Amino acid sequence: MRVALINRSSMYSTKGGDTIQVLKTAEQLNKLAVKADVYRACEKIPYENYDLIHYFNIIRPADHLYHIKKSKKPYVVSTIYVDYNDFDNNRSNRFHKMAFGLIGQARSEYIKNLYRYAKKQDQLVSAKYLLGHYRAIKNVLQGASMILPNSVSEYRRILEKFPFSGEYSIVPNGVDSSLFNLIPANIQREQKVLCVAHIYGLKSQDLLIRACQKLKVPLELVGNYPPNHKQYYDHCKSISNGNVRFTGFIPQEMLVNLYAGSKVHAMPSWFETTGLSSLEAGAMGCNIVVGTGGDTRDYYKHDTSFCHPQDPQSIEKALEVALNKPNSGVLRETILNEYTWDRAAKVTLEAYSQVLNNVGRTITNQHQHQDLQEPELPKTYTFSRQASSLRIKILQSISYFDIFNHPLAKEEIANLCNVNGNVEEFESELDELVKKQICYTFDNYYSLSKNITEFVSSREKKEIEAQKYIRKLPFYAKIIRSFPFVRAIAISGSLSKNIMHDDGDIDYFIITAKGRLWISRTLLVLFKKVFLFNSRKYFCVNYFVDEDNLRITDENIFTAIEIAYMLPVYNSPLINKLKDVNAWVKDYFPDFKLSMAIDTVPAEKKCYKNCLERLFWDSYSDRLDLFFMKVTFKRWVKKFKHFNASKFELTMRTNRGISKHHPQDFQNKVLNEYQSRLKKLNIS
Repeated sequence: MRVALINRSSMYSTKGGDTIQVLKTAEQLNKLAVKADVYRACEKIPYENYDLIHYFNIIRPADHLYHIKKSKKPYVVSTIYVDYNDFDNNRSNRFHKMAFGLIGQARSEYIKNLYRYAKKQDQLVSAKYLLGHYRAIKNVLQGASMILPNSVSEYRRILEKFPFSGEYSIVPNGVDSSLFNLIPANIQREQKVLCVAHIYGLKSQDLLIRACQKLKVPLELVGNYPPNHKQYYDHCKSISNGNVRFTGFIPQEMLVNLYAGSKVHAMPSWFETTGLSSLEAGAMGCNIVVGTGGDTRDYYKHDTSFCHPQDPQSIEKALEVALNKPNSGVLRETILNEYTWDRAAKVTLEAYSQVLNNVGRTITNQHQHQDLQEPELPKTYTFSRQASSLRIKILQSISYFDIFNHPLAKEEIANLCNVNGNVEEFESELDELVKKQICYTFDNYYSLSKNITEFVSSREKKEIEAQKYIRKLPFYAKIIRSFPFVRAIAISGSLSKNIMHDDGDIDYFIITAKGRLWISRTLLVLFKKVFLFNSRKYFCVNYFVDEDNLRITDENIFTAIEIAYMLPVYNSPLINKLKDVNAWVKDYFPDFKLSMAIDTVPAEKKCYKNCLERLFWDSYSDRLDLFFMKVTFKRWVKKFKHFNASKFELTMRTNRGISKHHPQDFQNKVLNEYQSRLKKLNIS
């Protein structure tokens, strides 16, 4: 088997974790009798010499597009999908923070890459990349025979961001077992902290320095600053005292003694797919401190303290625990058994074989937040129609939210299940489900998945993220309120459940005046495109109805959940009227009470808005509203011509009183997955 491994053009000039990954993967593959050659994307590659192409680093898609088109070979992608969103949105530089928050993740990565090309820090291999960063990544993924993420967590993040429905195989990152195996007996482990990483803001070394100085513990920083980050490096040096040592870059072979001589390795990053130096340090018996961002929880389950990269007290506390806790050796053993480059190469070779033999499983992306492991029921236990109605309702509620990897608190389940004061029966049924291992519980949360601890941690993180959006919500709601003919605003989607995914957006449900929906919608969409650079992050306006069309005709659990959880933001009485009109929701949730509340936007001073609306209260404006509807309808018909009539009606509903723009067909995907889960529980 002959394989070309291709990574970014700057993989040697700016070495990173992806450099080590591609080189070590090739080294171990060659030991398995695979001819594996490493190329930079800017090099000329003799495609005809290879059976398969292996690309690395999906956030640099320009490096891959050219070779994908030219080679016409099947290919796999080691995604290494790093998400800088949290870091970019929390920078100390206010201009950067505001700019990245406004334009969103994909455009910020696009601008960064263009800057690198302009400064000749990297090479633009494919001009096709100029059409857009998100589009480029989507094209790379859609053509891949298989993707090779480093963890289940990384795979889930890809599904949340991109419409990928192909094959995948989890290929773990690793350590060089020939180097990081035996701990030198002649090295005395010191009560000090080591950090091996590029020195820049993503890694939060400045807060690490301050924490170590406060604890009066020595800190050694090993690594250089990457291009464009010298200012941060200088800042770190300026705040350091004699207890902090800057060592610069050190080859891997020389790191063995440094790891072996340090009690703690700390990398309080905003984001890591793995953190290779943390893996190496763990293999050498260090206690580990890592940030909570990214996929670190998939790797570090023992001898590890987690911290938040923006919270000095969190970093200090994690360091204190790691410095005073004896190392159990469990993490070291796990790494040497499961996370080595030779094992990664074997899994990679299996993936190659599957692709070339056209054998393997296809993972259908039923839903962008789908649980990868279906609920496992004991073979001898299924539910029948004779099961209590309350038990069935409990399972239906948990099953629905499990689609989103969203565990429910006991109180939330009771709110959905019409307990009617039968608290003892409810708790008895819930306890019985846990006892029979149909349901799992952790910290008062419940799920049908064994991964509940991971889901609870993820939910807590998403709740923290939601607060950032809620704080910004009044500003954008006031803008929407000020537009002509907007009569009421509500929040639906993730934020209405008090969670927000990385790079998520605020979904607005807007009620307009009768006969002026399309004028109002067109003005709002133009504002978003012109003044917000078409960013949906805080301004996703995709569902409009007018005052005469408050009844939602899609009577199913998906719509019932969205209406029940809908949060009024402006003109609560009209939003509540919409809920009253849709009384069928009570067939699903008779006694549901909205537990979350947010500050509503007060009624505006109507003078200027009334003046604007008077301009559109004539027969000409009737024709204008109809014209905007027809133009939009024609554009959608052309853009989504592959939709059949029923799908188009459900996802792109267009008439004088309703505008619905849900081209991803999210509703059907969720409902299909929900029915599939109920069928496995024998309660469908």
